[in-house]
Amino acid sequence: EAFYAPNQVIEVEIDGEKVKVAKESGSRVEWMEEENYKFRLSAFRDKLTEWLESNPRSIVPLDRWKEVHTLVADHEINDKGEKVYTHPLEDLSISRPSSRLSWGIPVPDDPEHTIYVWIDALTNYITALGYPWSGSGGKQAAWPADVQVIGVDIVRFHAIYWPAMLFALGLEPPKTLLTHGHWTMDNFKMSKSRGNVADPFKAIETYGADAVRYYLMRNAPLVTKSDWSDAQVKKHYQRDLASMIGNLCNRINSEKLVAKLPETYRYRLSGSTLTLDNMGEVQSNEVNAPVQEMLFETLSQFESKMDTLEVNKAVTLVSELVERANAFFTHAAPWSEPDPVRVAEAHFPSPFGHPAKSGHANEIVGTVGPLRHTTGSEDMDVCAANVRLRKVKRTESGDTMDRSLYTSR
Repeated sequence: EAFYAPNQVIEVEIDGEKVKVAKESGSRVEWMEEENYKFRLSAFRDKLTEWLESNPRSIVPLDRWKEVHTLVADHEINDKGEKVYTHPLEDLSISRPSSRLSWGIPVPDDPEHTIYVWIDALTNYITALGYPWSGSGGKQAAWPADVQVIGVDIVRFHAIYWPAMLFALGLEPPKTLLTHGHWTMDNFKMSKSRGNVADPFKAIETYGADAVRYYLMRNAPLVTKSDWSDAQVKKHYQRDLASMIGNLCNRINSEKLVAKLPETYRYRLSGSTLTLDNMGEVQSNEVNAPVQEMLFETLSQFESKMDTLEVNKAVTLVSELVERANAFFTHAAPWSEPDPVRVAEAHFPSPFGHPAKSGHANEIVGTVGPLRHTTGSEDMDVCAANVRLRKVKRTESGDTMDRSLYTSR
């Protein structure tokens, strides 16, 4: 339930009947009058504007930041030089008569009224951390939240009402509100009555948790809606994970291919620590250099997309890298090359291991590995990735990495 001001409602025709619906949600509304307690939201317009303008990452993606900023700060200057705001910031009704809402929390000292459920729900973010706090440390240190993840239909509650409530309490708002669109099912809104509700447990049973996780990350742009399709899950599973990533990992770690490598190179693959000097003539060249360059460009771009919380774009970068690496292997055809050094040069720029930059190689393994059709640990076991480095965290060159595919001092 939510109250809407007249400017937040439009009239539409549904089944030949003219009705009023909320602009924000499209839900049908009806006129109602009752006595409520109110929160003076209008008193926090300047504070909300300052918060938004001082931190463009306060709401992600930028399109939704702009929407909220328009609602809060958009104005014109009249003939008297006064600000006239385009969107009134109406004071917020925060209670309901207990006669029609008896199950909620009573308003202190007034049992005739019950706290509006959204006020109760929003404060749970801090009461779950023990608010009101005494002293410092403990769970209090968890606030403000680094990122709060919310759906597009409740942006107004979290991006206007919630920060204003926190300002009233003398508290800081979350550092970032990550807002996402709805998930649909075969391009239709999920509905129990329609029966088109996705069953993640069934999908996990069929394809595995990592495959489902990959699909959710790859196909969830923040700005628009995301669509769940069993056929698309299967397609991504077979094409991206089994055929692309699985194939590349199998090619790199093929016993026949490894057997054709120079003796010193194969010895490095056993996990023993050797320096780059032991590689002899194996080096970067015009054949493998473009793939190496793309490898490290992808890592930088991946980190950038993750920093801006654009997970789907980050995962797409990895998929493109794997596709390029597969194409490189097909072109280089090291399995048909008689010269061990030439075989090693084809093997050299593998995204699952890099002799000169083994720290970055583990980053790529930590990035790509969990997205395959087996579990992340199994993938990285195949690639012999160091357990200590199985995460997306930059490792400085020179770190000693026992059990990594390639090692350097």
